[in-house]
Amino acid sequence: MLNAPFEKVRVERLPLPPRDDKLLRMFELWNEQRDAAPLPGRPAVKPESFHFMLGFINLIEVADGPPFRLRLIGTSIAQRRDFTMKGKTTESLRPRPYRDMVERHYAECRDRRTPTLYHVYLSDGEHTRSYRRLMLPYADADGAVGLVVTGTHYIDRLEDVVRNERFLSD
Repeated sequence: MLNAPFEKVRVERLPLPPRDDKLLRMFELWNEQRDAAPLPGRPAVKPESFHFMLGFINLIEVADGPPFRLRLIGTSIAQRRDFTMKGKTTESLRPRPYRDMVERHYAECRDRRTPTLYHVYLSDGEHTRSYRRLMLPYADADGAVGLVVTGTHYIDRLEDVVRNERFLSD
């Protein structure tokens, strides 16, 4: 019997609205913020609005790119990495298949001008990490999407995350 090919990254697009309580609250808040407009404006992004998701929110500059600038990285998200990503670009993400997937998702949210939801599976061939990520587009003054706010719901617990050089290598 042949072994399946080794996959570091696998994604599954999920329907909206999210089923996770906190991601659903984020999605509902985004809809309230936009009111009758196609998108909420960037000024609507206030940390206190997302108090129920603090630590699991990222703010990503998407006007240009890829690569995209990682403006703010949630502390709970950063704990699952071995280094800080705040202020860096997506060029810093490893392994390369993961970076490609993240950049594709940010660009899709920007270009489609609509929220997206994915279930992401990351594997080193022995261990798997799993999370759901909601991406919400926010418009700049000119109406173009300039910022994506992401909310992450981890399926695994931080204690179960394996930081592994084999996984983080290209």
